[in-house]
Amino acid sequence: MSSDVPGSIWTRPEPGSRGASHTREEIAAAAIALADAEGFDAVSMRRVAAELGAGTMTLYHYVKNKDELFELVSDAIMGEVLIPDGELSEDWREATAQLARSTFSIFRNHPWTVDLPPGTEEGPNG
Repeated sequence: MSSDVPGSIWTRPEPGSRGASHTREEIAAAAIALADAEGFDAVSMRRVAAELGAGTMTLYHYVKNKDELFELVSDAIMGEVLIPDGELSEDWREATAQLARSTFSIFRNHPWTVDLPPGTEEGPNG
């Protein structure tokens, strides 16, 4: 049996509560806030860890590498596109317009998302 960390971030459980002080959502939110304030190029493991008040090696306890960090960010951004149950119009034209407006708001609020690497693994919001 291998001791390597299995699969993607989405197939691994979050670190247990013992010693864990950050969630995936908090990590993604810190990275998004950094990118919103300073642009996508400012996002690094070191900078995100600093935003969380943690050491860089502590962040590696939650995400293996920058690619996994981008997976968290991408999934959090996709979560902003989702329209809550019961709020999506039953009319297909209006539903399409709602989704288009929601998607457009992502690019308006987070213009750096166009710089996210393509092919990131989809998470729960993907």
